[in-house]
This record gives sequence, C-alpha cells and structure tokens, in this order.
Amino acid sequence: MKRLILLLGATVLLAGCESIEPLPSLSERYSAVPPQTKVVESDYRTTFYAAQLAMKKMDFVVTKSAQAQGIVNGRSGLHNEDAFNQVRQYSFEVRLRNVDEKHTEVALLLHEQVEGEVSAGATDQVLRSHGLYDAYFAALDQVLREGVEIPDTAR
Repeated sequence: MKRLILLLGATVLLAGCESIEPLPSLSERYSAVPPQTKVVESDYRTTFYAAQLAMKKMDFVVTKSAQAQGIVNGRSGLHNEDAFNQVRQYSFEVRLRNVDEKHTEVALLLHEQVEGEVSAGATDQVLRSHGLYDAYFAALDQVLREGVEIPDTAR
C-alpha cells in the first residue's frame, strides 16, 4: 500500500515537468543579460521614429530619445499587484544600429521594477525572456508596415 501511494505521489509530482522551464545556471544568473535583437528592413531614421511609435502603441511613455546615439527608452504605467501590495513597472531600453541603407538592427532590453511592503525598496532586474519582447517587436513591425511620418524638424 505504501508503495502504491509513493508511486502515485511520484507520478503526480513529475507530471507536467516538460512544461517547466529549467532554472538558469549560476553563471547565467550573474552574467549580463544580452539584449534581444532583430534586424528590420527600414532605414535608420525611419526605424528611430517607428521605435518611439511602437512604445506609444503599447501604452509606454517615451522617457528618452536621442537619434544620433540610437537610443529610445520608455516605461509602462504602474501595475498594482495584490500579493504583498506590490507595484510593478516595466521599462524598455532600445538601441539602434545602422546595418546598411535599408536595414537597422534593433537591440531591446526589458527591465522590471518591483516595489512592495516586503522589500525595503524597489528592485530592478533585466529580464532574459518575457512576452513584452515579442509584443514590442510585433508593434514595431506593424508601425513600419503602416508607414512612419517623420517630423519636418527631423528632415
């Protein structure tokens, strides 16, 4: 009887293990998170303005943009979490690099800031994977497909 219970317990414990992501190794935990990159078929200037529009499309506020440096940063609104009265916010760092006249590399890092009653202050960590990476690249592709209006002051 005890063997049957142990066997059932082990079966329940191991069921669904394929869907669980493996834990990162020790070196992955303490190494710098590489940006997720994508090369888009668009010139540098158009991609710069499209990167800003993609953020706005996702309800992010553009906090910094510098065309010469290829920088576009933005942050989300505050998301109130029920667990431990936590408040969560996301921020993007977008870096653009001109590949050639018709292609631009977009490098993207996503930060997550969490503050709550449990911790003494806000935490800030760069996320290796998150659905917001895919959402941003999809928004950027959509903006580029729809066309980007470049302001007159930028011409």
